[in-house]
Amino acid sequence: MTLIFVFGSTQAYSQSRNGQNAMVEKVLDNMVNSNTLSVSTYISPAYLSAHAVKVGDYQINTYSPTGYSIEENKGNGVIVARIWGSNRSWVHELTFIVTYENSAYYFMPGREPSSYFYIDPWYIVKTDVKDDNGGSSKPSTTESRSLVTDIVYDMVNNQDDFGTRARKYIAPSYYRKNNIDKEVYQINFYSPKGGEIKSVGDDGMVEAYIWGADKSWVHLLTFKVVKENGKAYLYPKGHTDNDYIHPWFELTTDVTYNKSTNGVKNEKTELVDKICNAMVSSKDDFGTAMRLYIAPSYYKSNNLDPFTYQVNSYTPKGYSVGTIDSRGYVKAKIWGADRAWVHELTFKVVEEFGLIYVMPGKHYDGTEYVDPWYSVETNVEE
Repeated sequence: MTLIFVFGSTQAYSQSRNGQNAMVEKVLDNMVNSNTLSVSTYISPAYLSAHAVKVGDYQINTYSPTGYSIEENKGNGVIVARIWGSNRSWVHELTFIVTYENSAYYFMPGREPSSYFYIDPWYIVKTDVKDDNGGSSKPSTTESRSLVTDIVYDMVNNQDDFGTRARKYIAPSYYRKNNIDKEVYQINFYSPKGGEIKSVGDDGMVEAYIWGADKSWVHLLTFKVVKENGKAYLYPKGHTDNDYIHPWFELTTDVTYNKSTNGVKNEKTELVDKICNAMVSSKDDFGTAMRLYIAPSYYKSNNLDPFTYQVNSYTPKGYSVGTIDSRGYVKAKIWGADRAWVHELTFKVVEEFGLIYVMPGKHYDGTEYVDPWYSVETNVEE
């Protein structure tokens, strides 16, 4: 049995970001406290079945960190975290894939069980990464979108404890600068029935619609996302004398809702942007890291093992991404140094299990590579 079964059987569409993050926090808490981790509790049943694992024979691989942070929920069940030792003498970056099977959350390991009877709970690990603790940097558009998606979700679905739950989204520097006790102030919010991202800027500014029942009212919230200590936060516009913090940076009430600028269109073009950006900036691990975004149905229909086939790539110096057409196709251009060559890639973006993927146009059995694009036109004229 191959790992195609694994990808095809997970019920990823049933997941929530909060549930995914909580699962990662749970396993990292156990690592910090040196607790034994149960294979049956944390590892995907589909993975165990695919590898004929006898649960009692295996242990979960682990580190012994003194602390950790959740860096980013990238969507599609992919969560990036960092762990570190005493005085941050070492820092590792772990990427987890959280699946949802039989009404419970599990981890999908990134490699086969070891011959020493250990199973990794993470999908990818980068050891001894550059530590940016204590500094601040610019959030990526993916980080900004993910954070605002989380807080809007909580505003809609977790209103009973939003005032305290959302404290974690506020930038630590804001609490310090304003001499605010985090445990005293609550986070202000509306009580919407729904919400949606309108736009995401590369400067950390994110616009989101929220609305009441039947869209009887629609407000536009603008959030300012910053990055501190390697993690994205919201930087508020201000707070009130009665111990409330406004999580948004700007607010426009009673606006006209314009769906044409929202939703799946942005998510699909952003996925293509993520893939093209990785070609430029993450060449070393592109072939394995981008497996996460290949349509599971392609692996299954072509009887390919997704843990064997790597994702094909060019090595561009730059790129640009166009808009999505009615068929779900997104065109992107990539180019070499001084634009000596320019190729046009067409990506076919599909939805499977409620998640967004790209559908390859072909794969190569001899070299065990799969194209992330659907078609390519090389050496185009601009």
